[in-house]
Amino acid sequence: MTTPMHSGEWLLTDDTFMKPSYRISPFTTGSIAANSHCQPDAAADEYFSTLLARYQQTWVRKAREAITLALVDLNLTPDDTVTIITTSQNRYVSGCVTKAIEHVCQWDRTLSARTKAILVIHEFGALVEDLESLYAQGIPVIEDYAHAFHSMPVEGIKGDYVIYSFPKYFSIQYGGILLSKRPLQKAYTLSPSVLNYLKAVISHQLKDMGSFRQKRVANHHYLTEAFKRFGCSPRFAWKNHETPSVFIFHVPSEISLPALKTFVQEHGIESSVFYGEQVFFIPVHHGLEQIDLDYFIFVYQHFLINNGIHYAI
Repeated sequence: MTTPMHSGEWLLTDDTFMKPSYRISPFTTGSIAANSHCQPDAAADEYFSTLLARYQQTWVRKAREAITLALVDLNLTPDDTVTIITTSQNRYVSGCVTKAIEHVCQWDRTLSARTKAILVIHEFGALVEDLESLYAQGIPVIEDYAHAFHSMPVEGIKGDYVIYSFPKYFSIQYGGILLSKRPLQKAYTLSPSVLNYLKAVISHQLKDMGSFRQKRVANHHYLTEAFKRFGCSPRFAWKNHETPSVFIFHVPSEISLPALKTFVQEHGIESSVFYGEQVFFIPVHHGLEQIDLDYFIFVYQHFLINNGIHYAI
């Protein structure tokens, strides 16, 4: 690992309009112009048809809509319960997920006699293990791959419903897809213009999916090595068939996570706390170059300095 090229104060500014903007998604303002040149193509339809043969495709504007659609399709009522299973099984679940469920029914975190559907969330690309035991429950399974587009269980995907969110992996500002083993009972359609746009952009970018994965893995490795000197380590032990959507890492106990989140976001880096644990996450996507990762390292280092926290070099 090389030392960051730039380490001067000039990288940090309090000018709102002069700060960089790094997102968890690879989408940037430049993507708008690039995507406008994409032409309609059947590659996206063919990809999902090959990935999960005989599954029905329902393209959506937001992946959270797909969760609600699946629950409505299962005819769940307000008194029914969806049990959420996550990779880490810590207490944190995104509010986007829980609110989508609450449009239809209730949710909890433990399988019980009340469970009418299971929502499996493959967190940040790290897959939930022992899916076969969940399938064996005989309860409908909804698999949320929002942050796990290029992660594939060894045994294959077998959920009754499968959800993908495009902005988590592609340079696009919205869109997702719900794959279901049978046609939805209640039809959902996007406007032709939105649907054509989504299919054109995703088809165009799918050809680079493999290189996207390689870059994400390389970026994650670079940040892992760099953050070791701050006493940090990755939250998940990544497997060869998994692709990280963020760099998610343990931080020392003396670090105030709320303060770290405020500082890092103030300097243009989308980031957050993995609530319930002493864990933090920042972008790692394929659109980031080494100098961008070095900026992340510099900002974290500056936070430590500002708070009088010493670390080994």
